[in-house]
Amino acid sequence: MVWVDDCLCIGPEKACKQALADMKSRFDCDDVGELAEYVGCKVTHNKGARTIKFTQPVMIQSFLDELDITDDMRKPPNTPDEPGTVLMSVQPVDYAPEKVQRYCRRGVGKLLHMMRWSRREIYNSVRELSRSMKGDSFLHVKALYRVMAYVCSTPKRGYFLNPKDKWDGNPNSYKFRISGEADAYFAKDPLTRRSVSDNVARLEEVPVIVKSVMQKLVAISVTESELYSRVTCAQDMMYLWRLCRSAGISIELPMILKIDNKGTVDTANNWSCGGRMRHVKLNFLRERKEAGIIKTIWFQGWSNPVEILTKNLSGPDFSKHGKMLYGDDEYKAVKMKESVGPQYIK
Repeated sequence: MVWVDDCLCIGPEKACKQALADMKSRFDCDDVGELAEYVGCKVTHNKGARTIKFTQPVMIQSFLDELDITDDMRKPPNTPDEPGTVLMSVQPVDYAPEKVQRYCRRGVGKLLHMMRWSRREIYNSVRELSRSMKGDSFLHVKALYRVMAYVCSTPKRGYFLNPKDKWDGNPNSYKFRISGEADAYFAKDPLTRRSVSDNVARLEEVPVIVKSVMQKLVAISVTESELYSRVTCAQDMMYLWRLCRSAGISIELPMILKIDNKGTVDTANNWSCGGRMRHVKLNFLRERKEAGIIKTIWFQGWSNPVEILTKNLSGPDFSKHGKMLYGDDEYKAVKMKESVGPQYIK
């Protein structure tokens, strides 16, 4: 793996040493030994438990040193955002002073890096904050403080890789499993009425592709918004499938795509269409089903872990679904009162 001028070799020790010797014969490079840090992340490898964790202690320290969140750390939150709320953009009359705007851009920029590499459970919060970079209000500043306080109060929490099975390295003796879950928050933005898509593609139950994005068009039904999210997830699963095949790794087919919307499941498994669904691009999932590549199944929405990527969940729900991304750790969620519904913050 290559990131700018950093090269990472993963594999049997003999093969890694040979790759290192070949590289040194062609380039002026240094061998820094076993992986302990990469792309600004501290990498903790537990060989006994066969797990890997990515954390960013230096970035967390920069929040404390540069962005002055000491007051918010006195009673840190147990979720990155206020449960049941949606952060909205504001008009220029409500913008905070330029000095505050620069502060917000610094904070959100750091959080975007953490969201990408080590703290994927803050994806929904950071996505909402990053939509207001042209103009933040003091409510956005308050929301930013909360995310930073949450991150700083859980410094040992990080992106956790814990595969459910063991591979002996023989490409012909084992078939890897690829699966996916996706969800959509219909018309989450009350101004544009656009929905939010989120999806996770897994390899051996490890989330390797995680996304949460505002949809590029306005869906006119819940089923349509859910379908767009599922197609995106299926595309990521197809990418993983082709990547593994190019490396000579066998994949178990069909891959399982889980959906918590009955209308979307029926649409994906049925070649007929009508009503408001006739204009929606349906055949991508249907063709993969007919080819035996992807199987679409329904499961209950309350057990869908990707809700953490679209909704501001309460403490217990956040903790339950967050384990998909950061595993079991020493931080326990405080029981909070459930929200009765979305509250729009402007």
